Amino acid sequence: MKNKNLLKIIKCFIPLSGIIVYLKSIFPIIFIILVNIFFISSIFPGLRSSFINDTGSVVRQILGLNKTATWLSTDEKNIINESGERVLLRGVNIAGVNWGGDTQKWNPKATRYVINSWGANIIRTRIIQEDYLRDPAGTLDALEKQVIRPARQQGAYVLIHPYVTTFNQLPDEGTYKMWLDIADKYRDDPTVLYDLMLEPHDVTHEEIFNAYSALIAQVRQVHPRSLIFVTGEDWGRKINPYLANPMPFDNIVYRANVYNSVEEFEEIFGLIAQDLPVFIGEFGADAYPRMSQKDVTSLIRYAKQLDIGWAAWSFHDIGCPCLLEDHVKYIPSDYGKLVYAALQGDNVAEVYREINEQAQTNLSALPSQYILYDDEFKVNVVQEGWETDTDIKSLEMSVEGFKSILIKFKKSQAGAVFVFPELVSTQSYTNIQFYLYREDVEQVISLSVSDDQNKQSNKVMVNDFLIGGEKGWAIVNIPLSLLNINSDSINKILIEQDAGAADSRIFIDNIILMREQR
Repeated sequence: MKNKNLLKIIKCFIPLSGIIVYLKSIFPIIFIILVNIFFISSIFPGLRSSFINDTGSVVRQILGLNKTATWLSTDEKNIINESGERVLLRGVNIAGVNWGGDTQKWNPKATRYVINSWGANIIRTRIIQEDYLRDPAGTLDALEKQVIRPARQQGAYVLIHPYVTTFNQLPDEGTYKMWLDIADKYRDDPTVLYDLMLEPHDVTHEEIFNAYSALIAQVRQVHPRSLIFVTGEDWGRKINPYLANPMPFDNIVYRANVYNSVEEFEEIFGLIAQDLPVFIGEFGADAYPRMSQKDVTSLIRYAKQLDIGWAAWSFHDIGCPCLLEDHVKYIPSDYGKLVYAALQGDNVAEVYREINEQAQTNLSALPSQYILYDDEFKVNVVQEGWETDTDIKSLEMSVEGFKSILIKFKKSQAGAVFVFPELVSTQSYTNIQFYLYREDVEQVISLSVSDDQNKQSNKVMVNDFLIGGEKGWAIVNIPLSLLNINSDSINKILIEQDAGAADSRIFIDNIILMREQR
């Protein structure tokens, strides 16, 4: 028995002894490199940072910690590596070097984490053109340190896309300068891929095609091996038109940002994906633009069926759709769990089912409605507005109880605003419902809300949701989804008269948030 235990101990030490011998063999090399670097940097302090960074790369190479990306190109509908093997790029968007908090520390860690723990092999990130033109060296240095270098060290790819705060839809002189400088800087680096435009809209496919043709020709003069991604109309969604007339260059991937429902996938990118290389640059659930977790699940499965890659938006907990609910601890949101499952090769449909079941369980424990007004506001409220007189405790008429809200619009276009100093949660509810009495049936009334960031929602025409007769009290029942609230809470409700006579009046009663059964 003692001999067996001794044998187990010896076996445990054999691998460890091998590691020790290996480390002893390479330690003199590492030691000599470090001594020389610190000696040189003491003479030339300005070179210290770059020397240390280069040393770290050399040491990682000696230890076998560096993974190396290879050059990518296209072959028919596939992206391939230098060995001719098909490469499926799948990963996330890390929004950029100025996106929330201490990006200098967080971005490199997040890049390494999502590659090593989630299984991403591509990071899509943005460069703001105005920042670059103001400080080219500083902007590229931040992008290199925060995203590109950490990805390169893990053998992953970085797809850079532009962001122009002036919302120019097509490249301008600054765009050319930026891309030509980036192409020159990374002409010998297979890590960096090029997504030359963001989300063109209000321009024709022909205009986009011609703009790409001119820009790609110049980029390729500087960097002939660049893998370039091109997009299409309608905010970078529609790329099927390229099927009839592809870009006249090699190594082109067609990229779509898909914030759409499942029935639209084929008409946006599904046709071209059967013949040419396609990549989905953005998608996401539970925010604006509207896309459900069910749509995301269907998109991931459809992409798998078509054998195309993607990058989900966004690996953070702000600027949603958000893959994380806590960016410090890297805790995934429910939507993030779907993307994580896909990157891990798990059954995304099964994960969606589990998330949905848990959500229904959580909802069942909550009340089915929340009363905002019944004879009085049930939450603290501050009245605001323009060209209105409002009485929130009018005794003139009511549906139930004794009081209602009376709003007198002194002009044909006027509005009443009800501000909630303490936020009202909408997370558990699907609709807002209330009773409405219009003295003038020709009045056009609308409703909107503001979220916790004081951003106003879509305006919904109340007249389209009246349930009841033309005269007397009518029920108004509006799905919250139509308001496109980019939050789980609201801080105000706006009731406006968009058309009607001056001094027209309405009464409102029994305002509730409710959850409709699905």
